[in-house]
Amino acid sequence: MVEDKPGFVNNDLNLGNLVSSCALECYNHPEKVLKDKQLTKYRSAKNGYLDKFTVLASLVAIIPKESEQDSSDEGEPEPKRRKVKLENALEVMPLTLTTGLKTMPNERIQKLSNGRLIHDCHAEILSIRLLNLIILNEIAEIVKGRTSTLLRKADMPGKYTLINKKTQFALYISEIPCGDCSIDNTKHGSLDKTEWEDKGTTKTGVARGRNNFDKVGIVRTKPGRSDSLVSYSKSCSDKLCLKQFTSLLSCHTYDLIEDHSLFYLKYLVLPEAKINTTSIQRCFYGRFIDNVEERHLKNFKNLSVLPTDIIFETKNTPCNTSILYSPMTAFLQVLNNGIKDGCSSKNGIKASNQSEISRESLMKKAILLNRILASFENYQCFKESLAERRSLKLAVKNGLGGWGKSSSDNFSLHFGKI
Repeated sequence: MVEDKPGFVNNDLNLGNLVSSCALECYNHPEKVLKDKQLTKYRSAKNGYLDKFTVLASLVAIIPKESEQDSSDEGEPEPKRRKVKLENALEVMPLTLTTGLKTMPNERIQKLSNGRLIHDCHAEILSIRLLNLIILNEIAEIVKGRTSTLLRKADMPGKYTLINKKTQFALYISEIPCGDCSIDNTKHGSLDKTEWEDKGTTKTGVARGRNNFDKVGIVRTKPGRSDSLVSYSKSCSDKLCLKQFTSLLSCHTYDLIEDHSLFYLKYLVLPEAKINTTSIQRCFYGRFIDNVEERHLKNFKNLSVLPTDIIFETKNTPCNTSILYSPMTAFLQVLNNGIKDGCSSKNGIKASNQSEISRESLMKKAILLNRILASFENYQCFKESLAERRSLKLAVKNGLGGWGKSSSDNFSLHFGKI
């Protein structure tokens, strides 16, 4: 397909445009999948963006189509290969479509969450969480004896794998990810030069958002505005760096998949006009590659950045809501303030008001597929049991120069009947 260059931009505009056009086709034409009330709900949420700014992200499965050459007998001489149009050689299947650019302050998380609040509503992070929900739901279908579009049983009992192991994952984002990847763009485009000043860091030693423009290659928190409440959620640049080592799988799906190497992000598709090659090389490779212990580098699978010149139209005023939509499964949910849109958190977050991609919701689904998980006292104990994954994440975080504190959000796994 495309030659890899670690941490560098790849100039395959055709593949980038194919991914982004398929994502935008699904975004603009939900009527091909959604019906009745779901379609009305989607259009209502999308219409709310007409005079607002948001970011669109889409995780896309790229599956090579089997050609006559691929299916020919091995004993026969290979026929002369002819050029095939990219769209005819590949099946491009958008798995997720998500919008959003909000982050919950630590104060709200500590007061309300107990596993029920979505901390980070940036579009690309929502897409990754939604993919893990899809994986859990697809496995549940297989357990019931039904077929899955994406997965099948693996050779190892209780494990699952991709139906087509040649599948690659691309993440389209309508803006450059926040954090180190885009700090140079933000710096050069800012009219407020006071943001260049050294305003210090959070109490954990990590730069807050757009503070310290002159410092690059460092871990940053969200959000960008200096007058916002403190969030310990790290930038999308930092989180995507981590995924180059740990794959797209979350702790909820990690032990259910036989071969984690199949679930790494292969391509990041970004707007061509905003790509800064130096920033991308530094962010996704240069700033950490010499600092991570050698024994952990075997887990590193670099992503390649692809350009697209297809524009996602948006305005200037930030939008508070987020759309979670899967064209593959017809799943739809709209979020506001980290919970379902239209729901209140005044007296705490009710189970029925949380998103299906919340920590608690995903854990309930994981326990149904692996009852051993119910033996853990709480969420933190469960996460600590994934020792290899935990060690890898810590090594990469240290390699990035220190991750600092994250918002604690522990809860009991004794849910009763689920």
